[in-house]
This record gives sequence, structure tokens and C-alpha cells, in this order.
Amino acid sequence: MVDLLKKNFLRPLSFIDFYLFISAMSGLFLFGLAFIGEHNSPKFFEHYFFLKMFAVISTFTFIRNFGRGEVLHNVNGIGPFLLGQMAFLWAHSLEQGNEYGLLLSFIPTLTAFYIIETDLELDNIDKTSKAMSVFGFFAVLCATFFLKGESSYEVPRYYKLSTLMTFFFWNMSIGGLSHFNIHRDNKKFILRLFRKNGHELSKIAGHSDKSTKDRYFFHDLINLTHGLNLFLGNKIAKSDGLAPQETMEVLQEVRTLESLVKDHYKLGHKNLVNSYNVVNFEFAKGAIFSMIENLLPSSLVDSSFIFEGNLSQEAPMDMKENNLVHYPTLYRVLNNLVKNISESKADRVEFVFNYDSLGLHIKIKNNIYKLDDKSQELAKDLSDIILDFRPEDQKGNGLGLESVTRLCEEKGGKFSFQITDGQWVSEIFLPFPHSHNQQLRKLA
Repeated sequence: MVDLLKKNFLRPLSFIDFYLFISAMSGLFLFGLAFIGEHNSPKFFEHYFFLKMFAVISTFTFIRNFGRGEVLHNVNGIGPFLLGQMAFLWAHSLEQGNEYGLLLSFIPTLTAFYIIETDLELDNIDKTSKAMSVFGFFAVLCATFFLKGESSYEVPRYYKLSTLMTFFFWNMSIGGLSHFNIHRDNKKFILRLFRKNGHELSKIAGHSDKSTKDRYFFHDLINLTHGLNLFLGNKIAKSDGLAPQETMEVLQEVRTLESLVKDHYKLGHKNLVNSYNVVNFEFAKGAIFSMIENLLPSSLVDSSFIFEGNLSQEAPMDMKENNLVHYPTLYRVLNNLVKNISESKADRVEFVFNYDSLGLHIKIKNNIYKLDDKSQELAKDLSDIILDFRPEDQKGNGLGLESVTRLCEEKGGKFSFQITDGQWVSEIFLPFPHSHNQQLRKLA
């Protein structure tokens, strides 16, 4: 247990992780009290068998998935788990002959409704269908309980009070966590407004948040189609057809485009089942390599790649399975930076990818030909490139760096750069994703 906490508390925890912890503690608390008070009773396990099963299943799931709650959600494991909790608590009410277990089952029911409502992978029809299924299941449990006859077993008064205390503790904890989860992004945005940065951003402060995000998204979208245009234009120039592997790469670019649009507008569609949201890094790596090859052709640019930490060849497979990234954010960030490198006419680039318990760290080094190192106002020139406060129709690559900074901060990450020995060094940190709009994809 100690190793579990050390390993997973270093990683950002999600709502599901906290739910697993609280439900496990609630189950152990109730069963522990019952065992202390009535373990000498010959019918102890007859009256508390399903409560024991609830405590065991909740604790086992917590131990196996704590720190990986979103993975459990992505592989559709959280739904059966919640339904199982509801069923065991309902059965506990039947074995006790009172409504206290059924009262507790109301909490996993509400949790299921909350997870369905906050899952942006679902459209309104899917949300309604899933919510009605959960409601129907709970209604059947309630109906069968109230149709059952009275039980002769008298529940101890202390256990009744303990059950009520557990209900209020569990309910208030889940309610508080859901409220925090909903408003977390808004709090981060407010903090960013008051955070002092090294650069002056006052000239763009007059734009609304939505219009600024739309402007960044439009810029990043054109960057993506630009890479696709380069690839297809090269094929046309050579009168070359597409090989099967190249056709798959184009298909992946189209799905990437769909994923970016879906992530930006937060809307669902029945034809977007194959879009990418949260994926394993190994899956994203193929699209990243393809994009880099389009913008930095190996015939013109010497690109090297280094993989460290949980991405190294020596890393255990169970660690590699947890190398999750938010695909639209990662792709937009790298596409902006790689396109800027392409436009700077660099001929040597080094990419270093490192995944640890906190998330993904990327360092990109490239030589610089675009800047005049003899300029006495090099710092000012760099600032102009980064922020680029020129009229909209004269914007250069500065808008891309603004977009990178914002994308990283919105996910709780960070982007920074420095000039060292004639090299532009970009550093990106994207934390382990912990939002509810995730869809895990792994390489076959």
C-alpha cells in the first residue's frame, strides 16, 4: 500500500481516483465496525456477506487502479464497477431487511450520472441512453427491495448510525470533488490572469478568451493542412501514387484533423468514433514522425530522436501502457514548433522525449539561421518573434508560440525556450491527462 501511494500520488489524480479511494475507505469502515461488534455472532457472515463483498471489490479496484482511474474509464471498466457496487449494496439491504444499503447505493448511481454527463466523447443521445439505463437499473433494485417481505433480523443501532454517517461523508466528498472538477479549468484560467509573466501580454488582453482560442485554433489548423499539402504536392510533382502505408498515413492525418476540430468545439458526432483524444504515446509517435518528415524532410534536415524514462526500450511494459497523452494538444504543440523550425531553415534538430510519473517532457534543439546574432537588440528581436504584436495580416510565427504556451498551460503544463550556443532550445511539459473526455487507444 505504501509503494502504491508513493508511486501514484506523484501523478495528477482524477475524480475517479478519488472516488475509488473514498468508496474503498467507506466499505472498509462499515465492514470493520460490523466485524468488531458482531464477529462472535454465528450468523455474522449471513447478515454481512454482501457488505464484505462490497468492501473487497471496492478495495481491490482501488489498489489495482489508483492513479490510473482514467485508464479504468477509458477501457469501459468504471461502468461495470459502479453497477457492481450498486448491486452489492442492494443485496446488503436484502440480507439486512432494511433500506440502509439501498441508501448507500444511491451514491454510485449519482456518480455514474456525473461521469456520463461530463464525458465529452458522448453526444446527447448517447448520454440520455446511458443515463436511462443506469436509472432503470436503480429503479429495478428499488422495486425488488420494496416488494420483498420484512426481515426478522434487527440491525444494531450503532450500525444504523454508522451507515448514515458514511452516507453523508461519502456523499459530501463526492459532491465536493465533482464541484472542484467542474470548476478546475476556470480556476486555472483566473490564476493565469493574475500570474506575472516575463513577457508583456497587454496588447492581446482586449480580445475575448473565445476569440483568442479561435484565432489560435485557426492558425494551428492551417499548419496541419499545410503539412498535408506539402506531402500530396510532392507526390503530384513526382507523378507518384500513394503506397498502402502512405494511404494509411493520409487517413491518420484526416482523423487527426477531426480530432482537433472535435477537441476545440467540444461537440460529439456519430461519425467521429475513430477520432483521437487521449492515447498511448506509442500510438501518437507514428503521427508525430509522419508530421516531422513532411515538414523536416530527412533529405534536407538531420533529425535525431532520443527516448528516455518510461519511453526507453528498457522500460517495463506496464509502465509504457501508462504513457498517456492528450493527442490534440500534443499534436498542435509539436506541429507549431516543427513548422517554426522548418521556416527557420535549420538543418539539424534533436528531439528528446521523456515520460515520468508526472507526465511527458520534451526538449527540442535546433540550430538557428534566421536570427542575426550580431544584432545589439537580440533580446528585443526574440521577443518580437515570440509575441509578434503586429497587425493580423502581418503575423508571423509568433502566433504559433503563443498558441503553444496557451495549450500547455490549459493542460497544467509549461512551455519555455532559451538560446544556447547558437541553438534554439524549446522545453515542453504536458502532465498525465486527467480529464473525463478520454478514449484510450493502444497499438495492436
